[in-house]
Amino acid sequence: MIAFFFSLVFSLIAGEYVIKHLFPQNTYSLAQIVGLHIFEEGKNIPFTLKSNVNKFHHIGYTREFDHLVSTNSQGTRGPEFQIQKPENTFRILLLGDSMTFGWGVEDNETYASLLAENLNTWARKSNISTNFEVINAGFTDGKSLDSYYVYLKEKGLNFNPDLVIMDFFPYNDVSDIAENNWEKTGSGGLPEKISSKIEKIENGYMVKRQKTNWMFEIPVLRNSNLAILLFSAMEKGSPALVTKIKDKLNVVEDKPKYSPQEVMDCLGKLEPKYCIGGLLENYQKIKELTKGISTLTEKNNKQFLITLMSEAKQAVPISKKEDQKSALSPIQPQKDMKEFLVSEKIDYYDFLEILAKPNANTFFYERDGHLNRVGHSQIAKGLSVFIAQKYFPKITIDPSFLEQGNSVPQI
Repeated sequence: MIAFFFSLVFSLIAGEYVIKHLFPQNTYSLAQIVGLHIFEEGKNIPFTLKSNVNKFHHIGYTREFDHLVSTNSQGTRGPEFQIQKPENTFRILLLGDSMTFGWGVEDNETYASLLAENLNTWARKSNISTNFEVINAGFTDGKSLDSYYVYLKEKGLNFNPDLVIMDFFPYNDVSDIAENNWEKTGSGGLPEKISSKIEKIENGYMVKRQKTNWMFEIPVLRNSNLAILLFSAMEKGSPALVTKIKDKLNVVEDKPKYSPQEVMDCLGKLEPKYCIGGLLENYQKIKELTKGISTLTEKNNKQFLITLMSEAKQAVPISKKEDQKSALSPIQPQKDMKEFLVSEKIDYYDFLEILAKPNANTFFYERDGHLNRVGHSQIAKGLSVFIAQKYFPKITIDPSFLEQGNSVPQI
């Protein structure tokens, strides 16, 4: 019995060592390491970013990147800034989700940081005394347009921005808004207090409200590579047994309301037969929120611009077309959104026209899907030229500066 016991212990230790080094599994501790845990609950939005984060090491879930993340005293990613805007300063406030935040790139590689750098370089070359500040509120303002609206109303406008830019990422924004509860609404039926139906903040992590991974609910085994490997094999070979274990542990299936493909199918057509479970209604809600943000900025004498983000599954196929201009014109939902914005007299800038270039695949992480540093650089170049032309029309634009934003959409 003693010999059997020690043989068993030795075999388990040896097995753990081999699996850990040759076939590492996604253990609980590893899941925590790769997670971005710099969140905290927002006062009236589901979450925001912690302030004064110093070089948090963020590792991507797909292991395609790792980078450092820092926030300032206002909880926005980027350098410290004075709440009271300095003289001769043109301040830009960026609202958005992980694309704006800069998931996967360093602090100085986000398009927010590069936009400020480009505009200040242009100002110096143009001999104008204006200093440009760009406040990156990506993720600080939540991750969907309803929370952007509340953040702007409660905090963002206190920074006295000259220009508010809201980034609309059609896929995530339309599906994410379905995950929120509007606990309190104000004038026009727009939200004043929002909570998440499915997520909460726990020790800086954004986690599901319900248990969804049974493998992490057994404390002794959740950090064992060998155990996780065996559990994974059980899911394939003994689903009935796994179902019983889940029932005992009160674990529910982690199934989103909409799959990414369902969202893409809907927004690519914008027809009822392609849209399930209220997706078109959510898209309409996006438009109402956009009008609300536009009205809010106008009442406070701020300029408003909406940017239309794209993803690799849109940009890369278009980049392979011979006539890219013709290929871009019918693309949904950008086409419909532009028509709506024109009707509402809201300025817009379409990133798809910048990202759908012949080398579009080099702008995105292959598996993760977010923009990489090259992608951030591309949209920062185009956006900086657009801003210079649109909001400083009396200043002569240097040809070299115009060239960096080639293929910039017409104003």
